[in-house]
Order: sequence, then structure tokens, then C-alpha cells
Amino acid sequence: MHSKVLQGIPTWVRSRSARRNLPLLLAVALVTFFASYSFLEPAPSKRPISQIGTHSPQQEHSKLPWHPIDDLIKEGEQQFRSLLAEQTHDVASAAAAYRKRRNRHPPPGFDKWFEYAQKNDAIIVEEFFDQIYHDISPFWALSPRWISQQAKNFEHVISVRRGKATYKTDKAKRVPWVPLWHDMVAGIAKDLPDVDMPVNVLDESRVLVPWERMNTFIQAEKVSRRLQPADTVTSEWSGIPGMPVERFDAKWTLNGPYWDIFRHTCPTRTEASNMSAIRDFSDLPVLPPKYPEHSYHGYVRNWTIAKSPCHNPHLQNIHGTFIEPTSIATTQELVPLFGGSKLQHNSEILIPPPAYWSKDAKYDPDGGTWSDWLDAFGWRIERPWAQKLNRILWRGVASGGRNRKENWTHFQRHRFVQMLNGSAVRGAGFAAGKRLQTTNLPFPENNPYNLTALNGESDERKGPLSEFGDWVAHYAAVAFTHLVCFPAESATDRWKITCPYSSPFYKVMNQLSRNTLLSSRYLPDIDGNSYSGRFLALLRSSSLPIKATIYSEWHDSRLIPWAHFVPIDNTFVDIYGVMEYFLGFEEGTSRDLAAERIASQGQEWANRVLRREDMRIYLWRVLIEFARVCDGERDRLGWVDDILETYRQ
Repeated sequence: MHSKVLQGIPTWVRSRSARRNLPLLLAVALVTFFASYSFLEPAPSKRPISQIGTHSPQQEHSKLPWHPIDDLIKEGEQQFRSLLAEQTHDVASAAAAYRKRRNRHPPPGFDKWFEYAQKNDAIIVEEFFDQIYHDISPFWALSPRWISQQAKNFEHVISVRRGKATYKTDKAKRVPWVPLWHDMVAGIAKDLPDVDMPVNVLDESRVLVPWERMNTFIQAEKVSRRLQPADTVTSEWSGIPGMPVERFDAKWTLNGPYWDIFRHTCPTRTEASNMSAIRDFSDLPVLPPKYPEHSYHGYVRNWTIAKSPCHNPHLQNIHGTFIEPTSIATTQELVPLFGGSKLQHNSEILIPPPAYWSKDAKYDPDGGTWSDWLDAFGWRIERPWAQKLNRILWRGVASGGRNRKENWTHFQRHRFVQMLNGSAVRGAGFAAGKRLQTTNLPFPENNPYNLTALNGESDERKGPLSEFGDWVAHYAAVAFTHLVCFPAESATDRWKITCPYSSPFYKVMNQLSRNTLLSSRYLPDIDGNSYSGRFLALLRSSSLPIKATIYSEWHDSRLIPWAHFVPIDNTFVDIYGVMEYFLGFEEGTSRDLAAERIASQGQEWANRVLRREDMRIYLWRVLIEFARVCDGERDRLGWVDDILETYRQ
């Protein structure tokens, strides 16, 4: 019997006589277990699409005063219903939606792509693919031959030739992102044209084209965009040019500060583009004195703007990407490069990341033990919402970049863990009308979020949550599993989980199993070195994800904040308000049913549109669009079978 199994069984069961009856005992235990637990990865909902997102409005907190989040949830649900109304059900309507939104004909192979989507019971809404055109449009301003040759010559590339996929990379022992992407492509290669997909294997975004140059490319693409007469359109690919060209020198920059490279991607005359990089991080981080920009009474309303460093230049002071990333290898030239995430103004072409494609838990970027002993039998189970703990739970490593003695107080994960540490909050002397000043958190004065624990009312209560720090400690269980010192003082220090400069402020806790993590209702997701590889797993769970990020991903057009997850600002100043809204301050003040509704709706939607099949559908669409922009006949290439006969008449 596996040792992990025995560790979870009482001593009397492990006795010699009891072991003989272990199969029977396990059977009885499992019957009881499954009676109160549900599968983590249920089959996708078979409810009619018209019924998804139509939960009846709950009146569970009708006696509670109005709150801004009430309006945001209503807006999110309305936006979700509007998105669902745009679903297309046949190739002709899908092609019509494409032409209306893109002002081009769909690329060759569009019919086979849609057939694959239908065969795999996919929901197709043209808006789902907006990111592809944001990413690929600038390449219409460049030579097809040049694009295809640069793609072919990159050091990490997946290639399709005659319906078969191959790949090349530089290190066999590298984390297997390239083989995973290859596997994603291989399943659809037989229906793809010849194409090369160069991929970014680093955490950081690498292509940062200055705004003026990028704007020139975008304007050139707009001029070229038109619907060609159907009888002049061809669906025959001309293939990749065979004549080699000299490899282009992308002039990779290998040192920072990263902010000074990034800020030139922001529109000119903006505050961000003219703000030089901060080099001294010895002082405490500086946050805006008011509500986050473009928020709604302090809460995220515009998710796109909330994630944008160009709209939030203070992010260079509070996010590890701009303080000191783990690596820098960037170019200001528009070169074809595909990746799993990027900053909004970076110019990579987004595709589903390999961490989402992999079924191997060891590629969890936080090193979490996402499986317990039941996973050994292929079982993944989860408590229903009513049996989950009413708390916020997070475990992870202190990643986000190279946190040093001089800069660690500015990193996002350090700040988040400090904010949800009841002892740290109590030690800061947080009181109504006074400024909270922990080691790394300046908080707005005068209680702008009208928190009950700070507005004076709580002083009269005698309950265990009468002090703000007690309230935080009661509802939040947040900790690091590794403090990731840099630089390590010796080779052996690399394996230490503590750190001389940050250990006095953080208690390192053990990693948690997947089942333990999913036993809580509220699960935050915070950027590490780049995007967080756990977000998809959280969406597929029946817990409620609380998300903060500056990174864009392939699925962003499919997910609606406040309908599928709860967004928070990257300063985290709104986290206490979110906590009080959903968890409450005392009995009778929570919006538990609202939280459960978002969690349930997000889980159902993720199981419909974020499956492995959906990743391949997105990747297929990306690759036929990229193959077209690389084709010498790209202006005439398209799929018009649905309108050709009508056009000829």
C-alpha cells in the first residue's frame, strides 16, 4: 500500500489484521466520501446555451445596504448574456460574423476549422478571437517572405510540413514548454498549411515595439484591409518561400531596467511613457492617494485598464516585472514570436500556455502539491460550496522577480501576503482615519472603503472580530511556502526556504494538497514571474477565484469579471472591501449566495469554453491567420465557399 495512503489512515487500520480488510474498509469510506463530495472536473454542462448565465437574481442580501459591487455583478451578468447572444451555429453564420468584425474574408481552411469546433461541441463567438487580430494585424505591414523566414530561423520553433508537426529547441532538459506546444499543434497538423511557430520559452514578455512605430504598422494594416471580390479570392496556399534569407538581428537587450524598455510601448505624451524607471527601492512603495483610476467606487470596473501598466504607471513601483524580472531578453523590433502571456502593449502573439495544456502537476509554477493520494487512482474530488470553509486561502512561493534585501518590500506577492496577515495588520496599528503603514503597505487614509472594522462601529461590539487585525486573521489563511532569496549566499542556500531579510516578517508554511486548497471558498490568484498557471484550475473548481494581474492571456475575451471571477486592483487596496462584501464582518452581513453564484457560473463556463479542445480551436485559428500573413498571395487568400455562388449570380 502506498505510504501516502497509509499516512491518512488511523493506526488501528494499519494493524496486520485490519490490513487484510483494507479493501472493504476503503470501499465503505469511499461510499461515505463520495456522498458529500463532487468531482472536480465534471463533464461540461449540457444545459442549452441560452440558459447559461441566466441564474435568477437572488435576494439573499436584500436587507443589506446598497454596495458598489452589487452594480458590478449586474453589469457582469448583462455583459455575459450579451456575449452569449452572439454565438454562431453554422459555418455560414460564423463566416458572416468574421467578415462583419474583421472586414476580410476568413482564411483558407475556415470550414475545416469550424467543422472541428462543431465536432467538439465548442461554443463559437467571433469576439472570442479578438486577441488574435490585435496580435497579428501589425504583421500585414511587413513582407510575407521576411516574416516567414524570421519565424523559421528562431531557436525555439514548432513547424508544420505536409501535415506533420516537428519542433526544435536548444536544451533537452529545459522545462518542456516546446514539446507541450508541439503536442498541442500535432493533433491538428494534418489540416494545417505549412507554417512555423516560434515560441517564447521565458517567463517575461520579449517583444516591445515603441508606440510610434507600432501605430505606423497598425495604420498600414487598416489601409490594406478590405473584402476582395469573391471571384478573385483563392484558397490555395503558396507555401513557405524556399530561398533562405540572412537571419535578422533583432538586437536583443539583455539588461534593464525593464520599465525603461516597456514605457516606450505606451502612447506618447502619456504619464507612463515619460516616466523614467525608479532605481532606488529602499523606501516604502508609493501608491496613488485615491481610488484606483477608472474604478467604480474603488472597485475594478474596466478590467483592461486595471491590468494596463500604461494606464497605471505606479505599477513600476509595486510589481516585480518592472522592479527586477528574473530575466530580460527583449527587442524593439516587430518579430514573430508566440507566447502564453504578455503585457498588454507587448507584441507577442498569444496562444494557450503549455502549463494549461500539461496534465502534470509538477509544472504548477508555485510548486504546489496539487494532488493528494486519491490522484494516484485518477480521482479528483471537491467539496460542494456549502461544505467549504468560509475563508480566503492562498499558498505560493515569493516569486515575481529577483527579490533582494533592497527591493523586496515592493513585490506584489510580498505585499499581498502582508495585507492578509492578521498579525502584521495588528502590529501596524491600523485604526479608522489613520494611515496603515506596514513594512510594505501604505493604505489610503480615512477608510475610503467604509470598512465596518474601521468606521468606529466595531469598537462597541464585544465579538471576536472587534479589531481589524482579528477580522483579517479570522477570514484569511495566506502564507508563503518559499521566500526565494536572491542572490543565494552559497550553493546550499539555494535549497533554503527562508531568507535573512524577509523571514522576520513572514512565516513559511507547508505546501497544501489540491483538496486542501479547494476546501476553501475564496482562492486568490496573484502574478508570479509572469501569468499564474493556476488560474484555469481555480476557474474549473467550485471555489471563487479572486484575480489580480497585469498579464493578458488567450482566454481574456471569454471571461467576464464579476460574472466568472472577482477582479481586484494590482495595488490590492480593494481586497478588504471585497472580503467584507462576500464574507461579511459578522453574522448576517455576508453575500454568500452571490459568491456561490459567480463561482458556479465561472466553473460551468470554464468547462464549456476553456477545455483542451478549445485551446486547440484557438491555436488552429491563430495558425491559419499567421500562415496567411506569411503567404506571398495573402491579399487574395481566403475562404469564400459560402458566398461564391451567390456572388456569381
